Amino acid sequence: MSILDGTEAATARALAIDLAREVSTAGNDYSLVGGSTGFALLCHELSADAPRDAAATLEPALDAIAGGELQDPAFFSGFCGVIWAAARILGDVDTSDIDEVLLTLLSRKVWRESYDLVLGLAGLGVYALDSPQRAPIVSRVIDLLESRAVVTDEGLTWFTPPALLHPLARASAPQGVFDLGMAHGVSGVIALLARAALAGVERERSRGILERAVPWLLAQRLPENALSHFPDRIVAGKMPSPSRLAWCYGDLAVAAALYTAGVACRETAWIDTAERVTRDAAVRPHEQSGVVDAPFCHGAAGVAHLFLRFHAATGDSIFADASRRWLRQLIAMRDSESFLTLRLDEAGNAQRQSVDGMLEGRCGIALALLAATNDAPPSWDRMFLVDLPTGGRS
Repeated sequence: MSILDGTEAATARALAIDLAREVSTAGNDYSLVGGSTGFALLCHELSADAPRDAAATLEPALDAIAGGELQDPAFFSGFCGVIWAAARILGDVDTSDIDEVLLTLLSRKVWRESYDLVLGLAGLGVYALDSPQRAPIVSRVIDLLESRAVVTDEGLTWFTPPALLHPLARASAPQGVFDLGMAHGVSGVIALLARAALAGVERERSRGILERAVPWLLAQRLPENALSHFPDRIVAGKMPSPSRLAWCYGDLAVAAALYTAGVACRETAWIDTAERVTRDAAVRPHEQSGVVDAPFCHGAAGVAHLFLRFHAATGDSIFADASRRWLRQLIAMRDSESFLTLRLDEAGNAQRQSVDGMLEGRCGIALALLAATNDAPPSWDRMFLVDLPTGGRS
């Protein structure tokens, strides 16, 4: 798995350790994606080099669940993510009470909240797939995803109504969007369904949905001369535009979902498309990539890690070369303002901020650096649905 060695590997690991030491443990954000649970997972990965004990770091989040302080089930921001991380840090964890609560929550006939990975159904599915005992939860998630699906002439897909959009996104898409991304869109659902099929949970039903959803996704490809293969979203009345390289959306996000779906459904054409899209992304010049900061979500760390995962899945050296190039870029950014996360404030103005979390800050950057130096593949990136399966053409 390691694609860095010698001095480069030592530099990457040293930077990961430095970033972990800079993480603040103040406040009451217990989430997996932005709070102490994500930091606990990083400490677990660092082992003896961690600045804090992973189990002790996780304990306040578990106490918050037990005390009723953390009631949001969302995978990235709520109690499902905490329990998912606890299984990696502590080993066997009794989740029967949590699972019963979640199954009751999912028993409603209509799901009006988000369907996506970060906030909604797909994220709850990732949590449930972590244990065979949670198969009924996976089944219910798939039930609700089917109920939220939209049938079009191009296939099956999922729509994000304006009420579920961030205010800034709603301003540019007042009628809602078809989001193609991994974080908040269709790629996240496709990757989840593919994972369910590979795990043998609702295999035939998952494959049946994929056989209708993937054609819709493929139908959104941009013209051959466009900067990217896929846009980030489809908005009624607007021409789709090229997307930047990122985990959250764009070509690498779509390619990761297509690849996993291709393996799950034994569709070599989907695998071929995923590899072609990723090869084109691998040679896309940095100045045309749209990458302007470091974090896993939409920065150099996530791009480097996705190329790493494509290399591990396919053995193609072009992906290893691309990952190394992006890792070197990431390390070089450390002493510049571009290492800071670029965020929009409430008025839509871009600002550089120092962030700690897994999605947009130090923890995610550090984990990506560690993955490039370790021989064993990581398990933490399953939360991002990018732990691509091997043996795609066997």
